Amino acid sequence: MRRAAFALIFLLSLPVDGARLPVSDAILDALVLDAISNNFDLRVAAARVREERALRGITAARGKPQAAALASAAEFQRSLAVPGFGDRRQDVYDVGFDASWEIDLFGGIRRDVEAAVAQVQATDEQRRDVEITLIAEVARNYVELRGAQKRLDVLDARIQTLRETLDMVRARQQGGLTNDLDVARSEALLDDTLASRPSLEYASTSAMHRLAVLTGRQPQELAERLTTHAPIPSAQAEISAGVPLDIIERRPDIRRAERELAAATARIDVARADLYPRVALFGGFGRRSDNTSDLLRPVSGYWSIGPAIQWPLLTGGRVRAQIDAKRARRDEAEAEFRQTILRAMEEVENSVAGYSRDQNERDRLAHAVSAESRAVDLAESRYRAGLDSFLAVLDAQRTLRDGEDRLAAAETRVAVSAISLYKSLGGGVIP
Repeated sequence: MRRAAFALIFLLSLPVDGARLPVSDAILDALVLDAISNNFDLRVAAARVREERALRGITAARGKPQAAALASAAEFQRSLAVPGFGDRRQDVYDVGFDASWEIDLFGGIRRDVEAAVAQVQATDEQRRDVEITLIAEVARNYVELRGAQKRLDVLDARIQTLRETLDMVRARQQGGLTNDLDVARSEALLDDTLASRPSLEYASTSAMHRLAVLTGRQPQELAERLTTHAPIPSAQAEISAGVPLDIIERRPDIRRAERELAAATARIDVARADLYPRVALFGGFGRRSDNTSDLLRPVSGYWSIGPAIQWPLLTGGRVRAQIDAKRARRDEAEAEFRQTILRAMEEVENSVAGYSRDQNERDRLAHAVSAESRAVDLAESRYRAGLDSFLAVLDAQRTLRDGEDRLAAAETRVAVSAISLYKSLGGGVIP
């Protein structure tokens, strides 16, 4: 298999916001939808996206004309130490409008808006990353729950077989066909098998509790749907060679890092714009009078209009330092972007290798369990015919029990590996 990139073609999938799961059944589909609707981590991520969109609107407003209405009423008293004519006390009434518009001659506002837009896109990719991780976590815990339940079923079947074997050995002992040692060995194997049950019950319960947290529900709300045992969802997936660019474009963490790099690059020009003058147009009109009855007369009207220029000449190196800081932040974002790509490729290749390994292990264990089952039948037949000792039966049964348990665990790992590969590929299908 080539060390470049790999794709996963999911034959049975669940579409959720463009994402597809490699394992699925009706209960899992419902749990995923519940998680997307109720998970609090996803709500936090969505709220951050809304916050960044609002901040982008604030930034974009800088480049648009600003207008404000004003009205004031004031009473003044002139100091007697200052010569003057007229009344010492005077009332002033003022109503009107002020307007301003900063002209973006050097692109500072435009680049600031570009940075804000890129930050919104980066935050949205982070939300999507949270969603894909959430879907994968729900699927993984559901698979582990069903895996623990299947191992419990296998264990209970073996316990029933061991009890029947113990009854048979006791009957043969009473008939004088065997001794107390065979009975003790049979009882020890049954007790050893029973001792494995509590850990599997705990694994099942803890997975159910984790699913409750992921879906934003109380554990008892899921008990009715999840307590009844059901098969492990099979991982229906095929691996084929893919294109690295497709993987880079798919993963939200890579897209987020790229958008953060774009935002950091734009902010360099925002800081550089402070080296140049800012030009704005100001204007206002209204009416001002010392008597409210005169505000409607034409003689009380006034207006003003004109440009304004602000150019920082002496800043003590503040502007240059800000530019250097933005450049350093851009270099940091670029390094993070490149590192994210490398980590993504490593994760994909490891996930593919793990999925292939688990499939091979499951297939070999399936053949081994089939052979171990035949060995148990032969050992029991030979024991009843008096051709072999009961120790051979116990060894065959113990080997079969361990093999069936390993096979159930391997089937769980195959499904979990497929989910990990789904997550590493960005939660979708590479065409």
